[in-house]
Amino acid sequence: GMEKCTEGIWVWSEVFVCKAGDEDVAVALMDTQGAWDARMSKEQSATIFGLTTLLASRLIYNVSKQIQQDKIDNLLYFTDFAKAALRALERDTGVKREPFQTLEFLVRDWPHYQENVGIPAARSM
Repeated sequence: GMEKCTEGIWVWSEVFVCKAGDEDVAVALMDTQGAWDARMSKEQSATIFGLTTLLASRLIYNVSKQIQQDKIDNLLYFTDFAKAALRALERDTGVKREPFQTLEFLVRDWPHYQENVGIPAARSM
């Protein structure tokens, strides 16, 4: 809906175990409040996003209507924040990690949506 319900970072209380080929993989579901909330500073947004990138192996970046330059700029800012945290982790523990294993964009409320368009046709838009 239009009203936000997530504040901070929420993690589902149950871990799901799924098969990935021959391996068992643990899946934890996490939801975070949106960045650029009118009540949050850029630094607070960066903290939420930075923690999310450190915890998540798959990050879904939810944007409204279209991917705009300001969203890319904020992603760069947040990525730099996450990289700084990872450099500190490597310095302190010797563990080296990349900030994103998988990053996907979810564009919601896309204004060019057409009714009765199948997935193959939508992918070519």
